[in-house]
Amino acid sequence: MIGLVIALLLSLFFAEYVYQVRSIFIRRISLLLNTGRKSFKVIRSKNISEHWKELVILRYARELIVNTLMLAFIFFVGIFFTVITALVVDHYFRIDPPVVSVFFGIGGFSIITILSACYVLIRRRLSAV
Repeated sequence: MIGLVIALLLSLFFAEYVYQVRSIFIRRISLLLNTGRKSFKVIRSKNISEHWKELVILRYARELIVNTLMLAFIFFVGIFFTVITALVVDHYFRIDPPVVSVFFGIGGFSIITILSACYVLIRRRLSAV
């Protein structure tokens, strides 16, 4: 039972982390979408020579890679600290059930997901007031 409580606390910390960096997420995702749209327009355009298309598409590809890697980095930093904390707690405190097994078990994962979603909804409502 205590493993579920600790896993829930860690997931709430992760939800708060994502909530705090959501503006960076949204900006990066909009940059990805805009770059994709622009590259699609360039590819479909009949007025741009193939030489310029190659140059522009390479630039857009670099932008897509950079934004995708930034999104992945931000996300994996939160995941990394959550998992490392769970592993440290499991190793030093010998909690039953282990926190990591709660994260990856279907029941614990379901409870954590539902409660984290409720937390985010309540957090959004309170910050809007």
